Amino acid sequence: MMMAENFMWYAWSLSGGNLSFVVPTPKPEETGLRLSAALCGKVPINCILDMPQKGVWRRILKGAFSTREVRDLLPSELLDCDAFVVLGGDDFTESYSPLGALLELYKFFLFKTKLKKRVFLLGQTVGPFSQWRHFAAIRFLREFDLITCRDPLSYNYLRSSGLRNVALCADFAFLPLAKEEEDQQDKTMCVIVPSRLLYGYMPYVTYDEYVDFWCFLLERAGSEVGCKLVLLPHAMNWTLDDDRLMVRDIVIALAKRRKLSGDFEAVESLLLPWETRQLYFSRARLTITARMHAAISALSKGGLPINIAYSEKSHGVVGEHFSLKDLVIDVRRFSSHQELGNAVCSTISFLSANYETLLQRVGEKMPTVRELARQNIVLFLDRL
Repeated sequence: MMMAENFMWYAWSLSGGNLSFVVPTPKPEETGLRLSAALCGKVPINCILDMPQKGVWRRILKGAFSTREVRDLLPSELLDCDAFVVLGGDDFTESYSPLGALLELYKFFLFKTKLKKRVFLLGQTVGPFSQWRHFAAIRFLREFDLITCRDPLSYNYLRSSGLRNVALCADFAFLPLAKEEEDQQDKTMCVIVPSRLLYGYMPYVTYDEYVDFWCFLLERAGSEVGCKLVLLPHAMNWTLDDDRLMVRDIVIALAKRRKLSGDFEAVESLLLPWETRQLYFSRARLTITARMHAAISALSKGGLPINIAYSEKSHGVVGEHFSLKDLVIDVRRFSSHQELGNAVCSTISFLSANYETLLQRVGEKMPTVRELARQNIVLFLDRL
């Protein structure tokens, strides 16, 4: 939502209010209300029901031979749009599904070539693709009007693959949100952002061990940092990966251990991004997160994150842009939860010992990164 909110807010503002937006979503009413609340009700947004999933890929594959098949996939509101903007973040990587990522690219390739629509991939982590999928992906990507990469790793990969329709930018979430206040608050919290999704990339643990891993991190962070502990869910759009379920499981495990205290809070409210930043990240001295956008919020509000990662995006966005490679821990590179736990503990100690130096580094780099995030909009409007 931060990516969508900031894209629409800054594009609308910089265009002098001359843009309107159509947003396909599984929950049009809820999405419309949240975006309207986040954007002060000023930006013209029409939320419509996303295209049904049943039979879609069969029709997309037929679309290689029939423009009508592709056209029939889309609601009339989308067919009337001048341009398609894709803000998925890392849908075009092999982290989730190698073939699925390629099929997503192919879908927008058909929108470009069959429907003659302008297609912009903005604020993206792209690739790397392996084997034959690399050549297919580069063929599709070459057709798009503009690809802005949110990290140097993606940009270098695409440029070295011969693409010239790419630019190095930064994630939209580094820009201040429409209703966000740039205030300075005392750093009195340690925010922990777990993820049910991360567990799928850790074949060396059972689910109970995974829950225990987060309990262990809470206890270690509490003793090392000495701040109020906050368990914060981040992604809540898919039932099976709803982080609130993870938070509840951790709270239950902590209660069994009798480790809960007055300096602990578990958040279950469905907050808007600016509310989350104001209430929690602006007060967070340390954030330990399995969600990259929580790491971005921590950096944007003057704190430091330890990003427990499962894909390349964290290495590029956090590690490369801010030279914080030591604060990105990739779970795919370990073989046991004990080994992973030791790595996180060492990183907490490293961060505590070098906190002011690392914070100064972030402060020096943040203006450049925010300008790169703004360039997503500038380049888009130039080509629109």
